[in-house]
Amino acid sequence: MSSTQHRHSTVRGLATVAMLKVNFDAGQDHISMFMPFVRDSVVYLTDNFVADDARREVSSRHELTLPTPTLQTLLGRIVKEGYLQRQAGRYFRTEKPLDDGDLRQRRSQIETRQRKLADAFRQAAAAHGMEIASSEDALALILNFMETYHIALTFDESPDPSSDDRQDHRNTIMTARFLRDTALTGGELAEILQEMLQGFILQNVLLLKDIAAASRQFHDLHVFVDSRILFGVLGLRGPAAKTATRELISLLQETGAILDVFEPTIREMKRILSVYEDRIGTSSGRASLYPTDLTHHLVTTRATPSDIRMESSLLEQKLRQLGFNVREVPNRVPRWTLDERELNSALSSQPDDENLPRVVHDVDCIAGVLVYRRGTISDSLDNAEAVFVTDSGLTVQNTKSWYADEGGLGVPPIIHQISLANFAWLKKPASAAKLPLNELVALCVAAIQPTRRMWQRFVHQLKLLEDSGSISSDEAAAIIASDLTKRILVDEELTDDSDAASLSEAVERIKAAYKAEADAAIRDAQTMAQRSAQEAEVKVREAESNALSREEETLRLQAHIASRVQVIAAYLSWTLATLLALSFVVGVVLSISDASSAKKPSALALILAIGPLATAGLFSVLWGFHLKAWQNSMEDRFAKWITHWMTAP
Repeated sequence: MSSTQHRHSTVRGLATVAMLKVNFDAGQDHISMFMPFVRDSVVYLTDNFVADDARREVSSRHELTLPTPTLQTLLGRIVKEGYLQRQAGRYFRTEKPLDDGDLRQRRSQIETRQRKLADAFRQAAAAHGMEIASSEDALALILNFMETYHIALTFDESPDPSSDDRQDHRNTIMTARFLRDTALTGGELAEILQEMLQGFILQNVLLLKDIAAASRQFHDLHVFVDSRILFGVLGLRGPAAKTATRELISLLQETGAILDVFEPTIREMKRILSVYEDRIGTSSGRASLYPTDLTHHLVTTRATPSDIRMESSLLEQKLRQLGFNVREVPNRVPRWTLDERELNSALSSQPDDENLPRVVHDVDCIAGVLVYRRGTISDSLDNAEAVFVTDSGLTVQNTKSWYADEGGLGVPPIIHQISLANFAWLKKPASAAKLPLNELVALCVAAIQPTRRMWQRFVHQLKLLEDSGSISSDEAAAIIASDLTKRILVDEELTDDSDAASLSEAVERIKAAYKAEADAAIRDAQTMAQRSAQEAEVKVREAESNALSREEETLRLQAHIASRVQVIAAYLSWTLATLLALSFVVGVVLSISDASSAKKPSALALILAIGPLATAGLFSVLWGFHLKAWQNSMEDRFAKWITHWMTAP
C-alpha cells in the first residue's frame, strides 16, 4: 500500500470508529452498531456472494475488519428482514431493495469534523518547529499514538517509548502534548477526540468471543491491583493519574467487581516509599531518583522525609477507606500455580534478576490469583473469579506467554489497566463517559518524559557544575525540583544534537526560568501583601466610621430617651402637685361645710385639709416650700428614678 493510500485508509478508519460511537449512542447494541457498514457494503456486492466477500468489502470500504461469526450474525439479520436469501452458504438478493441510508453523508460530516482536529494539530506542531504536511498525516500520527499507547494495550502489546528513531520519538512527544492539551482544554476538539477514542474501544468489542457478554456485570470478580495503579489512586503520581485511576475503581465497583490488594503489594509500596524517604531529604539523593511520575510529584510538591513516612504509615488505612480489601496471599497449590520458576524467569529482564523484589512480588500476586481461581477455567472475564491488574505491558505480555506455554486455558491471570478499563467502560459507558479520555491524558503525561539516558546525562552535568562552583547545592536542588526541568529536557531531546555545552545551556535556561518564576512569585506576593494592606486599611476606616456612626446613634438614642423620661417625670410631678392641691381644697370645703352645719369637722376633712399643709410645711423646712420649685424638684427626682430603673441590669 502506498503512503497516499495509507493516509486515505487512516481517514476512513477514524471516521468509521467515530460513526460506531454515534451508532452506539443511538441505543444500538454491541452487534447492531456494525449493521450500517454491512448494509452499505452488501449494496455494492454482486447478487451472489459468500460471507468472506462481504467481509472483504466491509474492510475495503470502511477499514473495519469483522470476525466471520459476527459478520454471519449480521447477514442473518438482513436475511430475516427479507433483503437477502441464503442458500448453500451463499447469499442472494431479493426483490426487496436494500438501501444504504445516509451513511456516506454522515461519513463526510464526521471526516470534516476530524479535519478540524488535524488542522489544530498541524498548527500546534508548527508553533514548536515541526511541520506536518497534510491533515491526513496529522490524523495518521494521532491514530498511531492511540494504537501504540492506548488501543494496543487492549491486546496487551507493550508500547516502547524509548525508540532509537529520533523522528519517531519527536512525533510521539508532539502528539502526546497536543492530545493532552486538547483533552484538558475541552470544547469541540476534545469532543472529536473522545468520539475517536470511544469508537476504537467499541471496535475492539469485535475481538470478544462473546459479544453479548459485553454489557453484563462482572460476577464477583476479585480485581487485585498493582502498586503503581494504587499510587495513582492515592494521588502520588500527579493529578492526571489520580483522575483516571479514581474513575476506574469507581466504575469497577459499579459493574460488580471487588477491589482487592495482596499484602505483598502493600509491602512493596512501603518499600518504594522508604527509598524516597531516604533520598529526598538531600540534593544528591534527589538527583539519584529517576524522574518517574511518582518522583516528579514528590519532588515538585516539596515532600519531606516525614511527609513520606506519614504517607507510608497511613497507606493501608487510606486504601481501605477507598473500598479496597487487603488480603494475604493464599497458600500455594502447585497444580493450580503451574511452574513458578518458569514464570520467575519470564518476568526477569536478566538471568540474575529472579530474586529482585519486583519480580518476586509479581510472581506472588499471579500465583495468588491462580489459587483464588482454584483451577476454574473461564472464557470470559465476567466470571473469571480473580485477576491481577497492572500498568506494565511487558509484565502482561510475558505472563500471558508463560500461561500459554504452561497449557493454561481460558482468561489469563493478568490484565492491563487500560484493557480492564475498556471492558468496564463497555458495560456502563454512561457511568464513566470521560474515562477513556482521562486514561489517554494520563498516558500522554507519562509519554512526555525525558529518556533515562537524557536524565542521567543531565544529572551528571548538574553535578559537574555544582562541583565547579557554577551553581550551588541549593540551586541544584531547585533545578531538579522545578517542573520546568522535565519540559526543557524533553525539548532538548527533540533537537538534532545534544552535548555537554547544550546541557549547560539547558541548566542556565532552567535557572533563568526558575528565577523568573521566583521573581514573579515574589512580585505576586508583594502585590498580594499591598492589596491585603489596602484592604485592611479600608476595613479599619470602615470600622472607625461604623464606630462613630454607632456612637452618634447611641447619643441620639440617649437624648431621645432623656427627653421622653423628662416628659414622664414632669407628668408625674404635676400629677402629685395637683393631687396635693385638690386634697387641700377638698379638706377645706368639707371643714367649712361641717362648720356651717354646727358639726365638728370630720377626721377625713381634717386629714385632707391639714395633710397638704403639713406636707408643705415639711418641705418648707427641708428645702423652702414653693409649689413651682417643689414641682421642678420632684420632676428631677422622678427623672433620676426612671432613668435608674431603665438602665439597671
